[in-house]
Amino acid sequence: MTITSMLSVIIITFNEEQNIRRCIHSAQGLGDEILVVDSGSTDGTVAIAKEMGAVVIHQDFLGYIEQKKFATASAKMIGYFASMPMKH
Repeated sequence: MTITSMLSVIIITFNEEQNIRRCIHSAQGLGDEILVVDSGSTDGTVAIAKEMGAVVIHQDFLGYIEQKKFATASAKMIGYFASMPMKH
């Protein structure tokens, strides 16, 4: 019997248009899913993430710990965090 682990790469964002492309590009190939949890970006963050194949969900910012808990609960697989600096 073969046991395989699946991995979600989780990226928490808010207005990261300048960084998200590089972040997702770095994460590609690390996991089976790239999940971006965005807290209401008003720039191109969400569009870029979707264009690059990430799963994007919105969650108003809950605070750092709660946002990461939400993201982990939303991931399909075991999570790996790539937190972007938050500017709230």
